[in-house]
Amino acid sequence: MKKLLAAVLLCVSAFSLKANVDGYFMLSVFSPGQLPVPMTHLYGGRVSFLYGECQELFGIDLGCVGRVRERMYGIHAGVAQVVGTDAAGLQVGLLELDESDFDGLQIGLWNDVSGTTRGLQIGLVNKTSTLAGCQIGLVNVCLNHRCPVLPFFNVRW
Repeated sequence: MKKLLAAVLLCVSAFSLKANVDGYFMLSVFSPGQLPVPMTHLYGGRVSFLYGECQELFGIDLGCVGRVRERMYGIHAGVAQVVGTDAAGLQVGLLELDESDFDGLQIGLWNDVSGTTRGLQIGLVNKTSTLAGCQIGLVNVCLNHRCPVLPFFNVRW
């Protein structure tokens, strides 16, 4: 009976977080099976068991696969992370995809930034359009440079 009451109280408190509002914590099994809904702007943290999605994230994201539709500032750690616009902070995982600019440290097997990378990328394959920092990996790609592919080490300022 106590476990059932605790579960009901947890669900009621989680449903009190509404769509398109700020949230402080997100728990996700698979989006849309998450609380609060994906349109939430998070200021705190998220735990994703399989896949989690939110509008913005300012804080810590832990889990298997995480997607942030807009900005991410903080720590993104898991198997794969995707950020829609600007990201800043630390990203650690197997696959890191940023669809715009990234400022900070990326550590993964495959790091891919569509815009400008300001900081450090460490991985087997590192790719960016413009680099203002350093890439360390087996293959380092900087598309907006006269020598776009370098092995092991790439530095641009």
